Amino acid sequence: MPIARCLVTHLPDADLVTAWSRHAGVGPEHMTLQLVRVDAQQGRPYDAIAWLSLPTVWSDEAVDRLQLGLARALAEGLDAAPDRVMVMTSMIASGRVVEGGEIVHFE
Repeated sequence: MPIARCLVTHLPDADLVTAWSRHAGVGPEHMTLQLVRVDAQQGRPYDAIAWLSLPTVWSDEAVDRLQLGLARALAEGLDAAPDRVMVMTSMIASGRVVEGGEIVHFE
Protein backbone atom coordinates (compact mmCIF):
# COMPACT_ATOMS: atom_id res chain seq x y z
CA MET A 1 0.00 0.00 0.00
CA PRO A 2 2.64 2.60 -0.74
CA ILE A 3 0.52 5.57 -1.81
CA ALA A 4 1.99 8.95 -2.74
CA ARG A 5 0.29 12.22 -3.61
CA CYS A 6 2.62 14.56 -5.46
CA LEU A 7 2.41 18.19 -6.45
CA VAL A 8 4.64 18.70 -9.49
CA THR A 9 5.57 21.69 -11.60
CA HIS A 10 5.08 19.68 -14.80
CA LEU A 11 3.81 16.22 -15.67
CA PRO A 12 6.54 13.75 -16.63
CA ASP A 13 6.57 11.61 -19.74
CA ALA A 14 8.11 8.68 -17.85
CA ASP A 15 6.31 5.97 -15.88
CA LEU A 16 7.22 7.06 -12.37
CA VAL A 17 5.75 4.00 -10.64
CA THR A 18 8.14 1.74 -12.55
CA ALA A 19 11.06 4.01 -11.64
CA TRP A 20 9.93 4.20 -7.99
CA SER A 21 9.66 0.42 -7.84
CA ARG A 22 13.13 0.00 -9.36
CA HIS A 23 14.76 2.51 -6.99
CA ALA A 24 12.97 1.14 -3.90
CA GLY A 25 13.42 -2.54 -4.71
CA VAL A 26 9.69 -3.13 -4.13
CA GLY A 27 7.19 -4.55 -6.64
CA PRO A 28 4.88 -1.99 -8.27
CA GLU A 29 1.65 -4.00 -8.01
CA HIS A 30 0.37 -2.20 -4.91
CA MET A 31 2.00 1.21 -5.47
CA THR A 32 -0.17 4.21 -6.27
CA LEU A 33 1.14 7.59 -7.35
CA GLN A 34 -1.16 10.56 -7.88
CA LEU A 35 0.32 13.54 -9.71
CA VAL A 36 -1.18 17.01 -9.58
CA ARG A 37 0.40 19.80 -11.62
CA VAL A 38 0.62 23.15 -9.87
CA ASP A 39 0.40 26.38 -11.82
CA ALA A 40 1.86 28.65 -9.17
CA GLN A 41 4.32 28.32 -6.31
CA GLN A 42 5.77 30.91 -3.96
CA GLY A 43 8.63 30.76 -1.51
CA ARG A 44 11.29 28.09 -1.77
CA PRO A 45 10.94 26.40 -5.16
CA TYR A 46 10.37 22.65 -5.48
CA ASP A 47 9.77 20.67 -8.66
CA ALA A 48 7.93 18.04 -6.59
CA ILE A 49 6.47 17.83 -3.10
CA ALA A 50 5.19 14.39 -2.17
CA TRP A 51 3.23 12.95 0.74
CA LEU A 52 3.90 9.24 1.12
CA SER A 53 1.52 7.07 3.16
CA LEU A 54 2.74 3.67 4.36
CA PRO A 55 1.34 1.04 6.72
CA THR A 56 3.09 0.70 10.07
CA VAL A 57 3.93 -2.94 9.30
CA TRP A 58 6.79 -1.86 6.99
CA SER A 59 10.28 -2.07 8.54
CA ASP A 60 12.38 1.08 8.96
CA GLU A 61 14.67 -0.18 6.19
CA ALA A 62 11.74 -0.65 3.80
CA VAL A 63 10.37 2.81 4.68
CA ASP A 64 13.79 4.32 3.93
CA ARG A 65 13.95 2.51 0.57
CA LEU A 66 10.44 3.65 -0.39
CA GLN A 67 11.09 7.29 0.59
CA LEU A 68 14.43 7.48 -1.16
CA GLY A 69 13.13 5.52 -4.14
CA LEU A 70 10.22 7.95 -4.57
CA ALA A 71 12.51 10.98 -4.27
CA ARG A 72 14.93 9.53 -6.84
CA ALA A 73 12.13 8.55 -9.24
CA LEU A 74 10.61 12.04 -9.05
CA ALA A 75 13.97 13.75 -9.58
CA GLU A 76 14.78 11.46 -12.50
CA GLY A 77 11.34 11.66 -14.10
CA LEU A 78 11.08 15.44 -13.73
CA ASP A 79 14.74 16.05 -14.60
CA ALA A 80 15.04 17.87 -11.27
CA ALA A 81 17.92 18.32 -8.88
CA PRO A 82 17.54 16.22 -5.70
CA ASP A 83 17.28 19.37 -3.56
CA ARG A 84 14.17 20.38 -5.53
CA VAL A 85 12.25 17.26 -4.47
CA MET A 86 10.70 16.77 -1.02
CA VAL A 87 9.06 13.61 0.30
CA MET A 88 7.19 13.59 3.63
CA THR A 89 6.13 10.24 5.04
CA SER A 90 3.19 9.37 7.27
CA MET A 91 2.72 5.97 8.84
CA ILE A 92 -0.83 4.59 8.82
CA ALA A 93 -1.95 2.18 11.56
CA SER A 94 -3.87 -0.99 10.83
CA GLY A 95 -7.59 -0.35 10.83
CA ARG A 96 -7.20 3.29 9.74
CA VAL A 97 -7.83 2.65 6.04
CA VAL A 98 -11.13 1.95 4.29
CA GLU A 99 -10.93 0.37 0.84
CA GLY A 100 -13.81 -1.11 -1.09
CA GLY A 101 -16.16 -0.16 1.74
CA GLU A 102 -14.26 -2.32 4.25
CA ILE A 103 -11.81 -1.49 7.02
CA VAL A 104 -8.35 -2.76 6.11
CA HIS A 105 -6.30 -4.55 8.77
CA PHE A 106 -2.63 -5.01 7.90
CA GLU A 107 -0.95 -8.30 8.60
